[in-house]
Amino acid sequence: MTYPYGSPQPGPGPYQQHTQPGYIPQQYPPPPGPGYGYAPPPPPPPKKSSAPLVLTIVGVVLLLVFGGCAVLVSNLGNAKRTGTAASQGSAGVVGELVQDGDLAFTVLKTERKDRVGSYRFGEEAQGVFLLVHVRVANVGDQSESFFGSRQKLIDAGGREYAASTKAAIYLRDSNSLYEKINPGNSVEGVIVFDIPTSATPTIIELHNSGLSQGAKVKLP
Repeated sequence: MTYPYGSPQPGPGPYQQHTQPGYIPQQYPPPPGPGYGYAPPPPPPPKKSSAPLVLTIVGVVLLLVFGGCAVLVSNLGNAKRTGTAASQGSAGVVGELVQDGDLAFTVLKTERKDRVGSYRFGEEAQGVFLLVHVRVANVGDQSESFFGSRQKLIDAGGREYAASTKAAIYLRDSNSLYEKINPGNSVEGVIVFDIPTSATPTIIELHNSGLSQGAKVKLP
């Protein structure tokens, strides 16, 4: 068979097109990237450091520890600054000045009552009320607080009694619930103890703070 224009040139067949210049073979699956239908997975988020939280907790703990130590040192300082009667272990007597910390105490007198306050507004003793009249002076260089609740009464049998702040409320001039005393000033007040009628009170232990050694005074 003859062809007017010569033999036909073979066209690109299904296998010949792989050899055409510029042909890039297709890859399966297509590499990730723009234009291929999906993007590469995002990088994992950075891990949060726990260092700031740990430092905050440590700081709070240290603050509480040093704060508590400061209060303890202050109270121990008051406990060491005791007067002659307390530091030598002896006890003063009524009318004699004794000192605990920066507070100086003078017991003026004692009395007993079955009831304090008025008929309508008052308190009946479980046993009998022992009223201890005291003068409290600040001999330091800064204000001090006097609390009747810090004081103790001791009887002949060695039993200790706490002051009755509930009964002291009904005394007009008790001045023993809470008194702030500036340097050089003094107040007179009454400390009330509810004791058995059979008890024989022998010692009152007067304190500047709840942790102080206290100054003792013999009671008549």
